[in-house]
Amino acid sequence: MSGIVVEKKDGKTVITVVQKDEKPQEKTMESDRTEAANPPEDGRSRRTFLHDVLGRRLIFHLTTGEEVEGILDGFDKESLRVEDAYLMSAENEIRCDWMILERRQLVSVYPPARTRSRRRDA
Repeated sequence: MSGIVVEKKDGKTVITVVQKDEKPQEKTMESDRTEAANPPEDGRSRRTFLHDVLGRRLIFHLTTGEEVEGILDGFDKESLRVEDAYLMSAENEIRCDWMILERRQLVSVYPPARTRSRRRDA
């Protein structure tokens, strides 16, 4: 079973993929002590949603109401790099070889239901 967790931390949105095993794991006293002695460092041991979708074509919905469709090429704490990007607004569509998006401008990220060309023809 898996899911996505969206959290607000320090004014930033953090999207995390959560995967749970179907069968419960037995905990021993020794494993409890090990976890307490070595807590995971926040942000370093956690795999985010963006790690799982790196290299895939996605649609990024922005706070401005515009959408960007493109291939997620890389990211850091404050921005995303999108290759073969299309900026789609109500008035026009702009194509770029690459685009940098600020994370604080993101509302949602999802895979495209249809490709851009099929959506335009419909």
